[in-house]
Amino acid sequence: MGNKLSMSLLYFLTWSHLFSHNIGTPLVPALYILGDSVLDSGNNNDLSTLAKVNYLPYGSNFKLGPTGRFTNGRTIADFVAEYLGLPYVPPALGLKKRNITTGVNYASGSCGILPETGSNMGKCLTLDNQLDMLQELVEKDLPRLIPARVLPQYLADSIMIFSVGSNDYINNYLRPDFFNSSDTFSPLQFAQLLNERLSKDLQRVYHMGFRKIIVFALGLIGCLPAVRDMISHTGTCVSKVNGYVTYYNVLLAASLLTLTVTLEGSTFVLGGGITLNLTGVTDVSSPCCKRVKETGLCIKGQPELPCKGVKSHYFWDDFHPTQTVYRKMVESCITSSAFCTPMSIKDLVQD
Repeated sequence: MGNKLSMSLLYFLTWSHLFSHNIGTPLVPALYILGDSVLDSGNNNDLSTLAKVNYLPYGSNFKLGPTGRFTNGRTIADFVAEYLGLPYVPPALGLKKRNITTGVNYASGSCGILPETGSNMGKCLTLDNQLDMLQELVEKDLPRLIPARVLPQYLADSIMIFSVGSNDYINNYLRPDFFNSSDTFSPLQFAQLLNERLSKDLQRVYHMGFRKIIVFALGLIGCLPAVRDMISHTGTCVSKVNGYVTYYNVLLAASLLTLTVTLEGSTFVLGGGITLNLTGVTDVSSPCCKRVKETGLCIKGQPELPCKGVKSHYFWDDFHPTQTVYRKMVESCITSSAFCTPMSIKDLVQD
């Protein structure tokens, strides 16, 4: 324990002058983010895509305003960063090669595990793109900023978060008008395909040097307002689609366990998927904002807080939860090894 504390102090003394704001000694040296719009902090702002939210009412409850986060306030990544004592993780496309060693966010709205996913919405950073950019950072940029004797431990002690896979259903498997995946693969075969691809990607970040990796399970996609409107037309959750998610999540849990056992020194944590049963969240069906029919995203120009009691709303738009939901998820993941298994974020930091 003493060695970990001294290493943490070394990180702080070496790189504290690079922090965007001084918030004390961090629990880990850095936080790296990969995935989709659940985690995107502004990468899509610089891309030609319909999946772009750098306007009000997005960011209504965020101190920096509409930054490109797909919710009214903070995301999972933001709440985790706050707990770890790190600055909010900046988007990769907005860095302009600044000397950032506290983490980078590569997540991109509408993208998924498969490279073609989300292409119906325009341009996004595919997971392959994100990993290529991360590898360049690890091999070229970080060695300029971090002493060679410290870099391996820096990577091993940093935390990485993945939240990806929802769009492979929303913007691929459930969209036969754009993709033929549902004709090519059964639901089980598609879940297997996604997990096989993701497993290779997770092995890739391990070989870059990362050891502490959290991968969030998929939530109840069949309960998203957009999916309910598209398939059930009744306002009720689509059990068939939630069944697809179950296939995926069961395979993901097994895959992460296998990776932890086979990759020496690694810890792959399965983060709980978003559930509708949250204390204080009473409206689990109607989105807070008025949406554009074609995209399901909030219409520009409406009041900053377009619904009453936003804290009691589960959905912000047709696809994304409010920051209240994200906060409750992260609180559970920090403290509960039942929500994030086999260990909580608190335990992962000390591991």
